[in-house]
Amino acid sequence: MLIPFKDADSGNTFWVNPEYVNVVFEGKNPQGDDVTVIGLGHGNLATDEDLLSVIGKIQGEMNGK
Repeated sequence: MLIPFKDADSGNTFWVNPEYVNVVFEGKNPQGDDVTVIGLGHGNLATDEDLLSVIGKIQGEMNGK
């Protein structure tokens, strides 16, 4: 199942397959805002959702299998 997140820059929703997430960490976007970065094998996506919420969504989906 895909998990929805809000893009930190555009505010649009992007969807992530949790099986392809290889790292989640706190960072800053080019404007200097705090973001949570979701690392995928082919690149990174940033959301303004807090780190624990992002991890909770991903773990919740993975545990539901």
